[in-house]
Amino acid sequence: MIEQYKIYCIDKSYLDFNQLIEKSIELLQTNEGIKAIFHRRYKYMLVDEFQDVNKIQIQFIRSILNPKAQLFCVGDDWQSIYGFRGSDVKYIVEFSRFFADSKIFHLNTNYRSIDHIVKASNEVIAHNKYKIEKKIRATRKSKRKIQVYAGTGLEDNVEYVLQEIRELIKKGIGEEDILFLYRRSKMFDPYRIRFKKEKIRINAKTIHAAKGLESRVVFIIGMTEGYGGFPDIWMGDRIFQMIRPVKHEMLLEEERRLFYVAITRAKERLYLISEIGAESSFIREIPESYKVLYSKPLKTGDSQLILCPSCKSSLETGYRFCPYCGSTLES
Repeated sequence: MIEQYKIYCIDKSYLDFNQLIEKSIELLQTNEGIKAIFHRRYKYMLVDEFQDVNKIQIQFIRSILNPKAQLFCVGDDWQSIYGFRGSDVKYIVEFSRFFADSKIFHLNTNYRSIDHIVKASNEVIAHNKYKIEKKIRATRKSKRKIQVYAGTGLEDNVEYVLQEIRELIKKGIGEEDILFLYRRSKMFDPYRIRFKKEKIRINAKTIHAAKGLESRVVFIIGMTEGYGGFPDIWMGDRIFQMIRPVKHEMLLEEERRLFYVAITRAKERLYLISEIGAESSFIREIPESYKVLYSKPLKTGDSQLILCPSCKSSLETGYRFCPYCGSTLES
């Protein structure tokens, strides 16, 4: 089938993205005059998002780079999430092996998210074995915790999310400041239908599409274990395994990096939406000190569970002051 595709491209005079790079590499390796032109022209080379490079892109960098030129790469191995399209995290994790005499500088400060979100993301990614060891710190301090809601089903979860959106809007947070993320598009369908009915406009994206974005409030839905949830391991995808055989552990580590990307889109408030008895293992990897768990719908007049009006922490009745932020609670 691959040979047929190549023949088709030749017949049509087409080049896909990889073929463009392959032809460039071939030209640089076989034509000394062309290679000399590029080696004279470029004394410095910058590669951004280096965690997403693949084998052929590494070959291109080596071919076009003058041995005396300076190469500067920027990337984060914790955000390497494109293995399904050929990227390989080893090129950044083992950077010194592929580019000798290199120096590595760690940028360890997060200026976007509050500290509970940053600390939680550190704890989650720590479960990955194949990574560059570093500790990210936050500049923004807050006692607000990550809110985890485990409903009884999709309908329950949609109702909870709608309730939270209304409360957020009352607090002055605009709909444009709320971002919905999901592993696969079909996860959002029940929410889309209800939001349209309620005339709620939302910024909803797959996690892959949201890379590089940020928002004051982030909801991550579909946080359930098993098929159709998150993590979503492709071991059963025979076509994927034929193209790029990968062990289960490496696929799980990429899923965890994807979760890391998702939670670090949130600047102030983060919601993880799951189901009772099917909570994602990624939720369990967040220490209790950074999250608040709801296991039933919050309703007006509920005598067993209340919310702090300031930090939104879940509290049992009987508190006069919130133990998380110190705010006075209504009697």
